Amino acid sequence: MSGGLVKNRAIVAIARILLGRIFIMLTRGEKFIDDVDGLTERNIRSMEEMARGEGWGAVGPQTSR
Repeated sequence: MSGGLVKNRAIVAIARILLGRIFIMLTRGEKFIDDVDGLTERNIRSMEEMARGEGWGAVGPQTSR
């Protein structure tokens, strides 16, 4: 498969997931809850933990001198 075809399939897959969730929200009468702030905080913590595990500090790589 070419790179463009794989990208298109991924876009279609994500669109189908979103469409399914939107359909469920509309049929159940649910409201959209935006929790981007919580997600962002979790992502930042996760990236900091990964960076510490790989020997990276807050600014750059840690060197032992």
